Amino acid sequence: MAKSNTGEVDLVVSQLLLLTPGVLLVLLFWNKCCQAKPKMYFFLLVMVIGVVVSQLGSITDQSSRLAQYFSYLMILAFPLLGSIISSNRKRVLFFTLCFSYCLTYWIVVYVITGANQTVPYMFG
Repeated sequence: MAKSNTGEVDLVVSQLLLLTPGVLLVLLFWNKCCQAKPKMYFFLLVMVIGVVVSQLGSITDQSSRLAQYFSYLMILAFPLLGSIISSNRKRVLFFTLCFSYCLTYWIVVYVITGANQTVPYMFG
């Protein structure tokens, strides 16, 4: 992913590309979701903090790990958003975008970069 422990703050583009779509997906349905579930403010705040903390990954490995813990809240935010959307077309669109994002995230993090060795084969 990104080089770490350089001692200076650099823009970690790979983390931005991985985490920002999840935040944008929440923002896409923001008005509807805040009316129905006030706790979505918390989810959005924690997701944004995760994106910001992930940018500190160039300084130390611990900040990258901390950002990963923040990004786990997307697992809770996506189903909550899906339960709020009333229109069937918007719900299908949301779950298609959500599934595409999660699948792409899994392929990039676990298959291509080989994190946590969940895929036992060498790719690339």
